Amino acid sequence: MNLKERFGKRYRVSRDECGEEIIRLRGDKGFVCAYSDNTLAAYIQTRHPTKTLNRLRREVSSIEVVQKGDTELVVTCSMAVTDQFLKGVGAKTRAQRGPLSDESRRLLIEAGREYRFFSHATGL
Repeated sequence: MNLKERFGKRYRVSRDECGEEIIRLRGDKGFVCAYSDNTLAAYIQTRHPTKTLNRLRREVSSIEVVQKGDTELVVTCSMAVTDQFLKGVGAKTRAQRGPLSDESRRLLIEAGREYRFFSHATGL
């Protein structure tokens, strides 16, 4: 599965040490990767895996636990609920920047007006 093609517009997709595409989680707490053609897996590092799992189960209906350790958790989810899953595990999103409105542009120009460089020397 090509994560960049499928989720690249909304989430930050990068590559791990082996070259596999992953979506990193906020705060470097883990990552999301392709588990199979129609399943995503999340590796989550946490001090409280039981609390994290309970919270995920409330937010995402169809997750399955693959591994649960003292400080880590690996869960999978079907592609049917990927938006809920990626939001629930805390996937890093891309900055949503659009074009500035005329009013926003005017306010930015006015705010930076006193810091602009103007040449005071004549004849240069």
